[in-house]
Amino acid sequence: MSGSDVVAGTEQDWQTDAVDRAVRAAQGYWGPPQATYWCQARRRSQSRLIAVPGAIAGTAVLCAVPYTLMSEAYGAGVVVALIGILATGIAVLMYRVGKPKERIGVVLFSDGFVWDDGRESDVVPFDQIADVRRNVTQHLGTGGAVRYTSHQYTVIRPDGSRLVIDDAFRDVVELGDRVMSAVTALQVATGRERLHRGETLDFDPFAINRQGLRLDGDRPVTPWSEVSEVRLRDGSLEVLVNGRKVGARFIQQVPNVFVLVTLAEELRLADR
Repeated sequence: MSGSDVVAGTEQDWQTDAVDRAVRAAQGYWGPPQATYWCQARRRSQSRLIAVPGAIAGTAVLCAVPYTLMSEAYGAGVVVALIGILATGIAVLMYRVGKPKERIGVVLFSDGFVWDDGRESDVVPFDQIADVRRNVTQHLGTGGAVRYTSHQYTVIRPDGSRLVIDDAFRDVVELGDRVMSAVTALQVATGRERLHRGETLDFDPFAINRQGLRLDGDRPVTPWSEVSEVRLRDGSLEVLVNGRKVGARFIQQVPNVFVLVTLAEELRLADR
């Protein structure tokens, strides 16, 4: 079934076909699907933007009628009507540009997921993901109150290509955390093996090995006996040396930050 055929069907039909395509793409290697996640039709911010010229258009049309009926204000009525037509055109254009051009579904399996856009299925094994970056942002209104929270998970593959999972997906946090947890578990296991072989793991600007932790390329390695804690707090990665915070980065700036924290704490405690 082609992508155009899928779009022509109902939402339920499209979702069923997307799961079938995903199962065929996975070729049975991963067993049955564990969960499915679907892209929402429209983001709230897009709807609000489109509503602005739409409101202008409606107001202009309503005002143009009485202006036109008043003979002495005929010219003003024409101007207002033209403004309404222009605003309507802008609203239509913004809708066409802003509306989703494709439906997207993510079908989750035990060892990876399939990203389906209605035209093709992109198979993404967890062990072929280089990094997953999580960015959670609280958007504040007047008085400092939280208006809403946005979420974005960026899946990065070894070739640098990216897939973005954000609030356009229903249950974005569940999907993003499940992908991140699976990738983290695999990389922690691989990282332990590499550390046992005496290798240094790079988490730019940080790096760790069995001897200690390097805060950045310009500093010497800090022995684990001096590292008090490597922790995540308030959206940041913090490193404490002899009880004093000496390094901090936003979580989304550090590659595989959860792998770093897990392995660093294991090495730090093993040195005690």
